[in-house]
Amino acid sequence: MGNTSVQLAARDGHPRIVEKLIEAGGVIDHKDSLSLTALHHACVRGKINCVQVLLKHGADPNSKDKAGKPPLFYAAFSEDLPICKELVDKGGNVNACDDHKL
Repeated sequence: MGNTSVQLAARDGHPRIVEKLIEAGGVIDHKDSLSLTALHHACVRGKINCVQVLLKHGADPNSKDKAGKPPLFYAAFSEDLPICKELVDKGGNVNACDDHKL
């Protein structure tokens, strides 16, 4: 359960590559060993352009990692308001809790 090319491109902030990989059949919501998706990786690193591409192609804004944290948790923790807005606008649950109910 390693990282896919979509996850690596999203993590490193390459929205055009993310788009091309998805169009070529790349899996959007693949989970790595920590159950992080490409959207999680983009949110952790503040890559809003990749967040937008992933959401446009149907990435799940409520997918949870191993600790039960959705992408919005990471965007909010980083105080990244533009990414928070993108996630909420696409259905991110503002009341989601992690596995520790934080």
